[in-house]
Amino acid sequence: METIIKGVRDFVAGNEIQMALDLCSSKLFLYLSVAQKDSLTLMHRDYHDILGKLAENSINFTDAQVETTKISRRILTLLNKLESEPEIAFERFNIEKALLIRSFNYAFLERTKFRHEVISHISTKISKTLLINGGPKSGISYLEQFLRHFSEINNDTNIKIIPINMEKILNSPTSGKSAKILEILFANIGEDLPATGDDIKFIRLGNALREVVHNNEMFPIFFFHDFHKAMFIPEDVYRLIYELINIPTNCLFIFSGLEYNSIPNWNDIRNSCRFDEISAKDITKETIVDCFSVIFNQYEENIINSLGGKHIQCDEYCSLVSEKIFVDGEELDICKVGNIINDHLFNLKKY
Repeated sequence: METIIKGVRDFVAGNEIQMALDLCSSKLFLYLSVAQKDSLTLMHRDYHDILGKLAENSINFTDAQVETTKISRRILTLLNKLESEPEIAFERFNIEKALLIRSFNYAFLERTKFRHEVISHISTKISKTLLINGGPKSGISYLEQFLRHFSEINNDTNIKIIPINMEKILNSPTSGKSAKILEILFANIGEDLPATGDDIKFIRLGNALREVVHNNEMFPIFFFHDFHKAMFIPEDVYRLIYELINIPTNCLFIFSGLEYNSIPNWNDIRNSCRFDEISAKDITKETIVDCFSVIFNQYEENIINSLGGKHIQCDEYCSLVSEKIFVDGEELDICKVGNIINDHLFNLKKY
């Protein structure tokens, strides 16, 4: 990243603004936060406007130079920000493929598609719904960790993660499940739940969401999780989900573990959704060894301390772990693998 930044600075110093912007877009883009990407796009547009006005003789050369200097300063400000937080910039660069996120948490299964969908949606601010399915211990619980991590490394974008535990709501003995969900949604965008019929509530919710996004007060990501643990999903909740998917606003709804084919009039809204399946088939011996190799590289000191100071190489470490996971004649068990990794990382915290 340092070499690229130096190249951009050289272009700015030589007043080659288009070259500087192009280098930022081609080589620095993945290091940028969502807000910084928006800023870079705006700089491209503003510079093209200057060139267009010069070609039309609607601006004189001196004024064009003044405006170009402003863009140069904006580029340098962007570079200074990247240089001030290199670790965060590198985390953004690796966000779609990193096996480990946050301290002692793991991604494990390759979830490139899901991550790409989330990042693409927030970057383009196009209204979408993501539907995520997967079996027990397939890693659905990881998704909230990923979302929180993504919001932390894009802390200039006002992303707000709003997790909604559907198991807790749906398995509670109280009635009015959809009303409870609506109350949570309104409360998290700073609005009171209107004392009106459901149709008006949906309209008010849509308007309120559009307003908070438009005013850059926040970018809400509503993460409805653990549907698969619910004993029963009432009709009013299905209708609420249908209406949320239909809301034309630039926020993100993620539903995990939901049997979406049960939503009434599903065919009317399915084209508004994106889908991701976390499958046990994604697990291979290679992906598991890759995961433990990353764990070793990041937590080598903890691992050595856990062995009483005995030094161990990565290959030997992965071999020891493999003995616990891969048993001849036994099919790979995703629950077993998930528990081993969870327990292992939990124990490493002590060292």
